[in-house]
This record gives sequence, structure tokens and C-alpha cells, in this order.
Amino acid sequence: MATANSGNNSKIAIGFFAGAVVVAIIAIYGIFSLMSGYGKIARSENKPVETVTVVAASRTLYQGVGITSDDLFVVNVPPEYLPMIKDAKSGDAHKAEVFASRERVVGQVPRERILANEFIRPERLADGNAGIGLNAVIPRGMRALSVNLKDSNAVSGFLEPGNYVDVLVTMEDDFGEPRTETILQAVFVLGVNSRAQNESAEDSATRGRQAPSVTFLVTPKQAEDIAFADEMGDISLTLRNVQDVVYTPLSGATLGTLIDRIRPHALEVPEEPKFIRVTSGRSEQTTEVNAPASNTTTIRIIRGADISNRTVPEE
Repeated sequence: MATANSGNNSKIAIGFFAGAVVVAIIAIYGIFSLMSGYGKIARSENKPVETVTVVAASRTLYQGVGITSDDLFVVNVPPEYLPMIKDAKSGDAHKAEVFASRERVVGQVPRERILANEFIRPERLADGNAGIGLNAVIPRGMRALSVNLKDSNAVSGFLEPGNYVDVLVTMEDDFGEPRTETILQAVFVLGVNSRAQNESAEDSATRGRQAPSVTFLVTPKQAEDIAFADEMGDISLTLRNVQDVVYTPLSGATLGTLIDRIRPHALEVPEEPKFIRVTSGRSEQTTEVNAPASNTTTIRIIRGADISNRTVPEE
């Protein structure tokens, strides 16, 4: 009997040992897998992230003003941070070209205003042989024309270099009546006062408030039109969205058209048709004839409770 119990105890001990071995193997495998995962994470974290070197503006850069080393800083950014632009011919989008070294940018002139922290791109800069100043940002065949305007006529306080405006002129017509016409649409603004030349707040305060001077980028013919309009009448500007450069047909405004727009219009109430009653004598038929119209006559025929209208041409 003791021998049987001893055999059973041995089997139980062997079963527990085998189970312990299996659990140990599973635990070791789990620990190994966990350590392998940590190793992969560590290797991925140590892998260098792909970046590109980009030159950016450390402060706002203005058109016509030469760029110095202090105006720039160099930073490494992921490629996906580069702006996307569309090819003018194919329409395909691609990464914008940027400068990788400060030396390639120093001394060049912005063609338009570049904001602080904005990447410097070649298309934002003027031709390297164009010199410095405002003349560097004027394309061949175009002209820069400045006009002094009243503050209210120059979109008071909101006009900035780089905006697009319509140019309106108010003057007397051939009959001596005042008339306002839009003579040019979607004209590019090169500068407002001296802000195209990077005027500081201190300089502006010292100079004091003056009538705004707006500099346009125009063709030679447009320059003649603006100069003549400025001499003969009062010029006003309307501000446009930078993406709204579509020509809009306009008819101008006069005193008569303005009065027509503000004068209340009386409602037109159609008049009731006027009839002439005609009785046929002995018969029970009564006829009402409409008052003479231009080319037709309406006859109303009444037979007891039945009433009908008939239109006949006049002879």
C-alpha cells in the first residue's frame, strides 16, 4: 500500500515539475520577445531623421531692399515642411526650390515682401543684375508710378504693398456732369508711402501723418491713363482679393444713375379692363365691348349665366 502511494506521489511531483518547466519556457519566450521589441524601438529612435537645410528670413524683408546676413537664419526641417507649388505649364505640383546656404542669398533683393520665418525661394527674389532699390523689382516693359491720394481714397489704413486695387476717377463729362469710372482693374501695389523701403515705426512717427502715396506697377499706357486721371479729376482706390484679378465689366456712375438707385419706385398696378355695354334689343344677348386698344378689341359675350371674352383684331 505504501508503495502505491509513493508511486502516485512521484507522478504528481513529475507533473508539477513538467508544468513548471512549461511555464518557465513561456515566460522566458515572453521576456525575450519584449526585449527584442525594445531593441527595435531603440534602433528606430537612434535612426537619424531625414531633413533638408533651408535659409529663412529672420525678420520681414521688403521689396527693393538688399538682404544682409542679419536678415537670415539657417534651419534643418523635414522635407514635408517645404511648400508645394504648381508648374505654370503642366500644372503639376512639386516641392518649391529653396536656398541651402546663407551666402547665396546675401546681397540679393526681394521682388516682393517676405515675412519673418518664411523660407527664401528664388522666385521671390529679383534678377541679380537688376541692381538694388525699387527699380530691381520692376519687370522689363513695366513702370512704377506714384500718386498722392487722400487717406479715404486710398482704402484708409488697410492698403499694403503687394495688394491689388481698382483705380477709379471722378471727373466731369462732356456735358459738365460729374461721373465716376473705373479706369483700371487689378493693379499691383508696389509700395505705400515708404513702406516699400522698410520704414520703421520710429521713422513713421517722426515723419508725422501725411497724405498716402501709392506706387503702382503698370504698363506705360496705364501710367499715362493714371497720370491724366490724376490731373483731371480725383482718383480713388478699391481693394481687391489677391486671387481676384478677373476683369469685371462696369458702366460707371452718374448723378442720374445714383438717383435712380435710391429713388423709391411706385408699384405698377394693372388697370381693370373697361367695357362698353351693348344690348342687342329684342334678343336676350348682351355684349360688352372693351374700350379701343392698340390693335385688338376684346368683346365680352353674356348669354344668361354664361360669360365669355373674345379678342378680335381691329379693322
